[in-house]
Amino acid sequence: MNEENEWGLRPLVPSEVNRLRELAAAVRSDLARSGLVIRDPEEPDWETSPGGLETELDEFDDAAGGIWLHWQVHPALR
Repeated sequence: MNEENEWGLRPLVPSEVNRLRELAAAVRSDLARSGLVIRDPEEPDWETSPGGLETELDEFDDAAGGIWLHWQVHPALR
């Protein structure tokens, strides 16, 4: 059962989260084939990485939910 958390947000069911993860992977793959640098936010040296595109999953059932794309610039520009 998907119950609301203290902020009134209802998490997506696991099957929807998996669908979003698969879609995010396809988006990263397509954008990488287009020549964009795809950054993994889980990599340990993200503060010193050269930058690139990140994907973020919003796993809540609301109007803002879905996949968010973030561009991280080179550390010299941060």
